[in-house]
Amino acid sequence: MNGKPFTVFKRKGQKVYYCQFKLSDGTWSNAKSTGETAKGRAETWAIEYLQKGNGNIVVKENVTFEQFSKGFFDWNGAWATDKK
Repeated sequence: MNGKPFTVFKRKGQKVYYCQFKLSDGTWSNAKSTGETAKGRAETWAIEYLQKGNGNIVVKENVTFEQFSKGFFDWNGAWATDKK
Protein backbone atom coordinates (compact mmCIF):
# COMPACT_ATOMS: atom_id res chain seq x y z
CA MET A 1 0.00 0.00 0.00
CA ASN A 2 2.41 2.67 1.19
CA GLY A 3 5.72 0.81 1.68
CA LYS A 4 5.33 1.01 5.46
CA PRO A 5 4.69 -2.06 7.63
CA PHE A 6 1.40 -0.48 8.67
CA THR A 7 -1.44 1.63 7.36
CA VAL A 8 -3.62 4.15 9.20
CA PHE A 9 -7.15 5.12 8.24
CA LYS A 10 -10.41 6.48 9.57
CA ARG A 11 -13.58 4.44 9.59
CA LYS A 12 -16.72 6.04 8.28
CA GLY A 13 -18.23 8.32 10.92
CA GLN A 14 -15.25 7.94 13.29
CA LYS A 15 -12.92 10.69 14.49
CA VAL A 16 -9.99 8.48 15.49
CA TYR A 17 -7.55 6.71 13.23
CA TYR A 18 -7.18 2.95 13.15
CA CYS A 19 -4.05 1.02 12.26
CA GLN A 20 -3.40 -2.30 10.56
CA PHE A 21 0.00 -3.97 10.58
CA LYS A 22 1.47 -6.04 7.75
CA LEU A 23 1.96 -9.64 8.86
CA SER A 24 4.79 -11.95 7.85
CA ASP A 25 2.54 -13.83 5.41
CA GLY A 26 1.71 -10.60 3.55
CA THR A 27 -1.80 -10.19 4.96
CA TRP A 28 -2.93 -7.38 7.26
CA SER A 29 -3.77 -7.62 10.96
CA ASN A 30 -7.13 -6.69 12.39
CA ALA A 31 -7.60 -2.95 12.83
CA LYS A 32 -6.56 -1.46 16.17
CA SER A 33 -7.59 1.99 17.37
CA THR A 34 -4.70 4.42 17.76
CA GLY A 35 -6.77 6.79 19.89
CA GLU A 36 -5.41 9.65 17.77
CA THR A 37 -7.45 12.14 15.73
CA ALA A 38 -4.57 13.38 13.55
CA LYS A 39 -3.00 11.17 10.89
CA GLY A 40 0.58 12.17 11.77
CA ARG A 41 0.09 11.32 15.44
CA ALA A 42 -1.57 8.03 14.44
CA GLU A 43 1.47 7.11 12.33
CA THR A 44 3.77 8.05 15.24
CA TRP A 45 1.64 5.83 17.50
CA ALA A 46 2.03 2.92 15.02
CA ILE A 47 5.81 3.34 14.84
CA GLU A 48 6.11 3.46 18.63
CA TYR A 49 3.81 0.44 18.93
CA LEU A 50 6.11 -1.57 16.65
CA GLN A 51 9.28 -0.30 18.39
CA LYS A 52 7.95 -1.44 21.75
CA GLY A 53 7.79 -4.94 20.30
CA ASN A 54 4.13 -5.38 21.13
CA GLY A 55 3.26 -8.96 20.41
CA ASN A 56 -0.47 -8.47 20.71
CA ILE A 57 -1.16 -7.70 17.06
CA VAL A 58 -4.30 -9.68 16.40
CA VAL A 59 -3.91 -12.04 13.48
CA LYS A 60 -6.85 -12.87 11.24
CA GLU A 61 -7.71 -16.43 12.14
CA ASN A 62 -10.49 -18.37 13.74
CA VAL A 63 -9.95 -18.03 17.47
CA THR A 64 -12.26 -19.47 20.09
CA PHE A 65 -13.66 -17.18 22.75
CA GLU A 66 -11.73 -19.14 25.35
CA GLN A 67 -8.43 -18.56 23.52
CA PHE A 68 -9.17 -14.86 22.98
CA SER A 69 -10.23 -14.21 26.56
CA LYS A 70 -7.39 -16.10 28.28
CA GLY A 71 -5.45 -13.50 30.28
CA PHE A 72 -7.48 -10.68 28.75
CA PHE A 73 -7.97 -8.82 32.04
CA ASP A 74 -4.51 -9.63 33.44
CA TRP A 75 -2.32 -6.62 34.29
CA ASN A 76 -0.35 -7.14 31.05
CA GLY A 77 -3.34 -8.40 29.07
CA ALA A 78 -4.83 -6.68 26.02
CA TRP A 79 -7.56 -4.86 27.91
CA ALA A 80 -5.31 -3.50 30.67
CA THR A 81 -2.56 -2.56 28.20
CA ASP A 82 -5.01 -0.55 26.09
CA LYS A 83 -6.34 1.21 29.20
CA LYS A 84 -2.90 2.24 30.49
